[in-house]
Order: sequence, then C-alpha cells, then structure tokens
Amino acid sequence: MLRVFNRQAGSVAEAARTQFIDNIDDGMLALDARDRIVDINAIAQRLLAPAIKDPIGKPVDKVLPRWQDLANGQGDMLALADLAGVEGHEPQRRYMEIRVMPVKDARGKHIGRLFILHDVTESQQQLAETHSLIEKLREDSIHDELTGLYNRRYLSGQLTREIAEAKRENRLLSIVIVDVDQLRAINEANSQYAGDLVLRQLADLLRRDIRGSDTACRYGDDEFIAILPNTPPDGALVVAERWRAFMKKAVFDYEGARLHVTISLGIATYPNNADNSDALLAAADLALAAAKINGRDRTMASQTAAINT
Repeated sequence: MLRVFNRQAGSVAEAARTQFIDNIDDGMLALDARDRIVDINAIAQRLLAPAIKDPIGKPVDKVLPRWQDLANGQGDMLALADLAGVEGHEPQRRYMEIRVMPVKDARGKHIGRLFILHDVTESQQQLAETHSLIEKLREDSIHDELTGLYNRRYLSGQLTREIAEAKRENRLLSIVIVDVDQLRAINEANSQYAGDLVLRQLADLLRRDIRGSDTACRYGDDEFIAILPNTPPDGALVVAERWRAFMKKAVFDYEGARLHVTISLGIATYPNNADNSDALLAAADLALAAAKINGRDRTMASQTAAINT
C-alpha cells in the first residue's frame, strides 16, 4: 500500500525522510480517499494507536474517533496519554493541536487527508501554571493571612450580594459583628503572638460553627463579621450567644500562661435595621458599641430602624 511520505524504496532520501518524520515532535496521520490509514509516524501511533501493531489500512475511527469533528474544524485540541513514559509511572499527558490538510494529486484531485498533531504540551502546562498562579493570587487577595477567613475586601462584595438575594427572595438576613474584649491588654501582658493565638482560635470557632450558606470574615484587627442569610434577629442571637459562651469557657495556653478571654457581639438584620450593606454594618457596629459600654462579654441587637431609600 502506498505510503504518502515515502520516496523510492531503499533510497537515502526515503530513509532520511522516514527517520525525520518518525523523530519529530509532531504526529502525522495520512488517510486515503476512503478515510483509511495509509501512513502514520511513530509519535502519532504511540499516542493514537498504542495497542494496534499495524494500523495501516484500518479505518481512521479505530485510532481517532473524533476525526470527523476535527476535519470539519469543530475541535482543535486533544489531550492524550503518552505511554512511552518512565516505567512504573503514570503516562505523561500530551496536548496536541490538530491541523487537517487535504491531500491532492498532481492534477488537483482530492485523494486523502493529512492530520498533523502539533505538540503544545509545554505551552499548555505554562498556561495551566499561569492560571494556577492567578487563582492563588486571587485567593490570597480575599483571605486574611493570619486566620484564613475571608477579609474585609471580600466582605464588602459578599454582603452586597447577599442583601440583593435576600431582597429578591423576601427573606431576612442578619450579620453578627464579633469583637475580642481587651485584646490590647492580652498583647501587652504577653505578646502580640498571644493575641494572634486568640484570634486564630476564634476564627476556627466561626469556621466550624457557621452553616454552608454563611460567611465568616475578619473585619479588623480584633473584629470578625458573620453573614447569616435567612436568619431573623432571634436566630442570630442564639448563634451569637453560643459563640460568646464558648469563648468565655475556653482556656488558651500560651508559653505557660493560661489565657481567658471574652467577646462582645452586635447584631443587625436586613431589612429591619437597614436596607443596604453600609447601613447594616453601621447598625451592627452601634449594637457592638452598646455591648462594650454595658460591660463587655455580652450580645446586643441593633435598635436602629431602617430608613427606606
């Protein structure tokens, strides 16, 4: 059967051409007018037909099931396993860009097709690494470094989105602002690392205790905010009091010192206390201030009435 890449059998040109084609990174697959394989180089056979000893003469769909889509320009990339990897290791994934060219005789008559599989593995790997780096930078930009919770930047957008959802669904939404009482005194009596320990423990409590639909964020140096969708004020009060009771009983060991801390909490609810994110945060902050003024280690709910705009 005629091989489209061959020259005169046994010639130097034929041998050189075969050696070249079998050692390039691109795969080559030639079909006749009946879409049967008439030639295939080493890398194309390794990637497309590793289990077929001699694919010459076989229908192309035996080695390339999507060949018609590729020929019609409906796909231009294949991810293939290269079985020529190191023994005992997973096959290397190769990414091949597909080009399809018509093969014509000297009179211009269509006599077949030539598939060229161009290896773009390196560029795809670089692209994947770039995407991974971008995603990591994005994640870092919205997470607090100390606690791992979302940061203030993320809170702003998330609270706006949650309020919009609550408005569409005609549901209540509460936020709880949590403040560590006298954190500065803890730092001064021990060190900043003692305060960091307390903040991480509080963050862990919030992370463990919130629902999947809730969001916990670090709002400031010693403040956290939890967004509680579909939660009325009394429901938020139950949650806040649970957190307050836990922290009051907890003992944190820091370099031999036993740290006891309390927290104060303020609650505000959409749309009862405010109808937008900034006003809701302000209402919760006023409730927290009232908790502080009234002796700390307590939870206060906002008494602010929403001003409809």
